[in-house]
Amino acid sequence: MVSMGHQACGALELWNYPIWMRNLVAQDVDLAALEIYRDRERSVARYNDFPRRMLQIPISKWQDLSDNEETLGEVYGDDVQQLHLLVGLKIKEFAHL
Repeated sequence: MVSMGHQACGALELWNYPIWMRNLVAQDVDLAALEIYRDRERSVARYNDFPRRMLQIPISKWQDLSDNEETLGEVYGDDVQQLHLLVGLKIKEFAHL
């Protein structure tokens, strides 16, 4: 996965793609994990930084965000400050459906 974000690109011109990139074979890719990886590489702030910057109250425990605190605890432990922005926004969006 490291090469997906660190490889230098060529000139952005029409038809400037190597032949091996024109005939890619589809493989299973965990797009959610890839997006989280990209956010980490771009130094995207964590979820609790988002409400702070919007002058809102950040979460202090998993129950503030979701009823499914067991799953969040398995992934992130007890530290709500480690919650990724993408994951937190999707949980919040799902909670309002």
